[in-house]
Amino acid sequence: MQVTHHDGALTSLGNATSLHALHGRDTRDCGLAYAQVLGWLIALGHRYNRSKGCTRGAANCPSPGAHPITEPVVPLTAGELAEEIEARPGAGLIAPCVPFDTVSVPYPAGMALTLALEQHGVYVPCVQQDHAIAVFLLAPDSGRHLAGQGVIVGSGADAWTALPPSQNLRWGTLPTASQALPDAAHLIAPLREALRGISGSDAINPGNQRRKPPPWL
Repeated sequence: MQVTHHDGALTSLGNATSLHALHGRDTRDCGLAYAQVLGWLIALGHRYNRSKGCTRGAANCPSPGAHPITEPVVPLTAGELAEEIEARPGAGLIAPCVPFDTVSVPYPAGMALTLALEQHGVYVPCVQQDHAIAVFLLAPDSGRHLAGQGVIVGSGADAWTALPPSQNLRWGTLPTASQALPDAAHLIAPLREALRGISGSDAINPGNQRRKPPPWL
């Protein structure tokens, strides 16, 4: 089995699963890719049933099938994960914020931030939720640099995030096994610009590309 990184390189992983699985919606394959290839701690979340809704039982559940069954989150081994997924079809995948910090921003600002970073070759893993929220994965213990910037920061074992293919979640920018996650401190200035751009007065768009890397890269 092989893994394709964003730079096109292939790495042999023997019998391990592949990050290519993250392009699909198979819960088992995605869960094993997170656990075996990326080394992330993974637990199962509530299930989502198209006819009955979220197994949490709340009629107005804000994130059906995309939150943990219990908190704190108790990760599973790769073997346990595969077995539990088979026993709980439709379950969400939940990761404690240990190997990364999460920074959640409104979707328009998240897309503007992604575009600004990608123009200069900086790729930050990003999960998108219903074109409403963008969740960036950054270096562990670095999210504090963005506190007070109008975003939600998740950090440490007591915090968690749902991962695709949990209900209504998909990857906007896939993670890789070959690159370290960037420090959140490098995103302070571009994030401020992206948040300002929501109002339309200072939006980052293809027609406003910079010829030289900005000072925050």
